[in-house]
Amino acid sequence: MKKTITRALAGAALASLWTLSAQAAEEIKPVKLPLETQHKLGFVVQPLLAATRTATIPGFARVLDPSPLAQLDSDIQTAQAAAAASAAQAARSKILNADDQAISTKALQAAQAQASADASRLALLRRRVGLEWGEGLARMSDRQRGVLVADLAAGRAALVRIDTASGQGQAGLRGVDIDFGSLGLFHGAVLGAARAADPRLMSPGLIARIGGKNAGLLSNGLAAPVKLTASGPVRGVVAPRGALLRSGGETWLYVRTAQESFLRKPVERGIVDPGGLFVPAGFRPGEQVVTAGSAALFAAETNVGEAGGD
Repeated sequence: MKKTITRALAGAALASLWTLSAQAAEEIKPVKLPLETQHKLGFVVQPLLAATRTATIPGFARVLDPSPLAQLDSDIQTAQAAAAASAAQAARSKILNADDQAISTKALQAAQAQASADASRLALLRRRVGLEWGEGLARMSDRQRGVLVADLAAGRAALVRIDTASGQGQAGLRGVDIDFGSLGLFHGAVLGAARAADPRLMSPGLIARIGGKNAGLLSNGLAAPVKLTASGPVRGVVAPRGALLRSGGETWLYVRTAQESFLRKPVERGIVDPGGLFVPAGFRPGEQVVTAGSAALFAAETNVGEAGGD
């Protein structure tokens, strides 16, 4: 009888693990299993142990094309010269207009309008730096931005964009080390947040400046993996390898909520650990999880309708 129950439950579990459970989109309810049945199936539970980790977050760095920034910087310099000239012309026209009407009021108004238009164009171009390249470059003065563009053109610097899934680890990041393989290991100083997000990774993105004599070797579009270190130690628990259950593209744990009751809970943001998975949130140290018998529980849960509620 014991072997028959075990084979039936295990077979149903294997079939269910390869398909997306209908319960994934519904509220997950506890599974009740009598103690006698638990003993027959060889259930084993153990408490989750508290752990602390220095979390590393995987991401990508991609070298940006600096040409649009160089063009924008050139346009700003041109607009700055035009605004200065038209402002000076407007000031002269005002003096001449007041001095026995040496020029007409219409000419004065035209000079003032031109000065206003040139000032507006310059302001718009400066705003475009922030709108297109983020607040980090927008904070730079015209001189600082000009130096950066000169370094980019001379190969003394490169700009890279850093992305991680859902922007993890980006808040407060000041620098990152990027390994471009045979080209060398580079340090990127974060300038600020990027303006356009990466829709695939749902990442806001960061822009960093790489300096050094080999920065010119980093071609536009070149990409490399990076690992970001979290700002501080992360507290969580270690989920034993035997307790992990895969279903519907997610990882789950069965937590004992009472002697005969178990609740399936998702494991989110798990990090590979020698003992299984380090889980930073969603579970408490001391919670008892099933380390042997999870498949049988899953079979009982997903086939409750077919079994008539038994």
